Amino acid sequence: MTPNNRVPHLNPMPIGRNNRRDVKQLSKYRFSRLDADITSSYVDDEEEERPRPKQGTVTRVINMLGGRVEHGQGFSRRGKKEEQTLRSAAGVARSTETAYKVRIPYGRKFTVPWIMKQLHQQIEDLKPLLVTTSPRGDVEFFLKSEDAAEACRAISRRLVHRVTGDRMTIVVDKVLAPWTRLSKEESALIQEVVDSRYNHDTRSLDLSEFALDQKFKDRDLHMMLNKNNVMLTVIDRIDEKFGAITALSLQGNRLRFLDYAAVLTSVTKFLKVLDLSNNQIDKLSELEKLKGLPIETLFFEGNPLVEQLTTASGYLRSIVMGIQRHTDFYFYFYLSYTVHLLVCLYFKHCCGTLD
Repeated sequence: MTPNNRVPHLNPMPIGRNNRRDVKQLSKYRFSRLDADITSSYVDDEEEERPRPKQGTVTRVINMLGGRVEHGQGFSRRGKKEEQTLRSAAGVARSTETAYKVRIPYGRKFTVPWIMKQLHQQIEDLKPLLVTTSPRGDVEFFLKSEDAAEACRAISRRLVHRVTGDRMTIVVDKVLAPWTRLSKEESALIQEVVDSRYNHDTRSLDLSEFALDQKFKDRDLHMMLNKNNVMLTVIDRIDEKFGAITALSLQGNRLRFLDYAAVLTSVTKFLKVLDLSNNQIDKLSELEKLKGLPIETLFFEGNPLVEQLTTASGYLRSIVMGIQRHTDFYFYFYLSYTVHLLVCLYFKHCCGTLD
């Protein structure tokens, strides 16, 4: 080869992490210089040579839900297992709901009744859900309303206990709700059933044996009131349309816990008659959650709690123990109904209202 035909010498570049030039790159660019329409069939594998961080199932699902396609692999190349994971995760996303968790650090020293009284005085339309006290002594509950949550945050450290002089700190976080969301069709049907059971003349709402309503049977739906999301949907409907009811029947709904039903204390301000008969309530502590209801007549027969107390002395002894633990509630609640509940205990049916 003559000097005139000799290919110009390419000065070699130092090999490093940021300027590596291998045979594949040189040939790719050489073909491009010869003809702009010719492109190399090589795939630049710079990214492939880098170590890829390992991803867990949750991360992969989040990436797929967000529409991210990594390394040129489309959705068609996902395996069957990942497809199933994606579908299940999408289903969970549709059924989840966000709520606001309110926490009063060391709130036990203030007592739950005092906290609730102060919050209701300061915040309009407050509806606390699942009020509990943690092992550390924090008082916690959930709110569905963003406005109520912001109002709680705004009054943090503005409430002072007169006896101790301590200021009440309120911490609010947006979290996934501990209940699941019903579909629009299910919610609409529940609202329809609730509406059909309202008696305008007596201002009463009969939700007895709620799951056995014919409208649910026709659609093969199991809308039992002991399901948290069903109870919440019902209470939302009561709050929306029937807040002025004076009588409510929850008879025969297999209720054992009243955590969600306790929201009634913030919704039904005129309730005088409450029927909890023929449920599965077996602890006095469940009835404490209904503190604040202005009821005058309680129907309670047919619950395991009544069956456990087979003597009048045992029944009254339990009441006295309750009074010692929760004086502010049990004096109001139980001393008004002692005779009434004892009649239910011995005759296995409920009498009329107390005079």
